[in-house]
Amino acid sequence: MPVIQFGSKMKSPYLEQWRPEPGTLVSISLLSLNPIGTQSHWVDLSEVQIRDRCQCVEGFCCKAFGPAWLTYFFPIWVYDKPGSVEGTFFIFGATATQYRNLINLAQAGDLLHFDIQVQCNQQGAGIQTSFTIMPNSTLRKSMPEDMIAKIQGSVDTFYQEEDKLCRPMTAEAYNSMLQKVNYDFHASLPLIKKQFTPAQPGFYPNGVPGATPPAPVPPALGPFAPRSVPETVIPYPIPPYPTPPAPGSMQDVEVTQIPPKPTAPTVGPMTAEELQSMLS
Repeated sequence: MPVIQFGSKMKSPYLEQWRPEPGTLVSISLLSLNPIGTQSHWVDLSEVQIRDRCQCVEGFCCKAFGPAWLTYFFPIWVYDKPGSVEGTFFIFGATATQYRNLINLAQAGDLLHFDIQVQCNQQGAGIQTSFTIMPNSTLRKSMPEDMIAKIQGSVDTFYQEEDKLCRPMTAEAYNSMLQKVNYDFHASLPLIKKQFTPAQPGFYPNGVPGATPPAPVPPALGPFAPRSVPETVIPYPIPPYPTPPAPGSMQDVEVTQIPPKPTAPTVGPMTAEELQSMLS
């Protein structure tokens, strides 16, 4: 293993891309107007130790990882500071929108003979990039011959190692990788990681290898639905009615005598003398 001096970087197996920081204003030079176009997917699967941009093969990769990203790679020279020809060779991966903006910018001047000023601003969760042509820039004209030759050698290497712009893949490699994460080929659902919840078991459509799914919840039964489990009989609660007293146990209870209800006198047959006496 090599000993790395602090501050230096190891050479990446892939061509190093230029990623401008938000809030910066940088001057660059396009070293070629013939970009290398790629279609790729961002694959982040810890189960198979892959976290990389992978080549799209227009198969199950598009169903599992979504639509492919279109990227246009340009070889560029990024100047260290204004007014200096010193800089670094980078690869600029332009999105479809940035590529269209560069095409529109080329109508104002030859981009191979003038430099471009790049303004990067943070816009929500993304980065907005704007390009401005610099027609009065003389940086490229003032480069020494040895620097121009070195830059041209980097451009030639860029076109010779275009397979290093993203990880080369095949349909068989994608199928093998998806089988290792238990991807459901029949459902063909997007392979998007989700938080583990009882409502959404697992991270993937067919679950994570080794993950224990939650116990199934039985459906609610209606009042007339047949029951498949024995029903527990619960006795109906009986209210506590008062117990009648035993005979002979009312001696200590005060009882009030209720008088009998008065009744009308009984009227029998009357004699003539009684009727005459009552009328007189």
